[in-house]
Amino acid sequence: MDKKQGILGGGLLVLWLVLTGLAFWHLEYRKLNTYEALPATDPQLVSELEEALATQSATTGPVLVHLYAADCACEQASRNHLQNLQTRYPHLEVRTLEREALLQDASWPVPLSLPTAALFNPDGQLLYFGPYSSGPVCGTGINFVDNLLAGLAPAYTAEPWINSLAFGCFCDHANPNHLLTAR
Repeated sequence: MDKKQGILGGGLLVLWLVLTGLAFWHLEYRKLNTYEALPATDPQLVSELEEALATQSATTGPVLVHLYAADCACEQASRNHLQNLQTRYPHLEVRTLEREALLQDASWPVPLSLPTAALFNPDGQLLYFGPYSSGPVCGTGINFVDNLLAGLAPAYTAEPWINSLAFGCFCDHANPNHLLTAR
């Protein structure tokens, strides 16, 4: 009887481990994907983004444009991260553009992956375009936007960074209900 109980207990443990692994994959890991960059060349994209910001009202500080899809499974985490950035950097002006508005406004290029951040200095020069971070949840792992804002001086200028190398929670802009598949 003891041998049967040991086999049954071991079988239940293995079943529990397998089900826990499947649940983790279904609830968390399947949301993790590579960030898909825009097909435009860097100088073309930089020009388009700076022109799009120029059509907006003037600013006195750095501007972070949050490009998102409301029905993306990753959006709540990116909103929480965005609120954290606004608290830590009160001089940061945040503008948001939802996917539907992006599709109707031809002045803004539509990123292939959402959410996406576009960070500009006070003069309207693009500093960064890409994912907020590389990690399982927005704002965790390597936090690209936060790192740039932490080192941002008032007259900061630099070559724009178009980031297409990240692994995290991203949705396909064409169908935000579908998370990007890992490549």
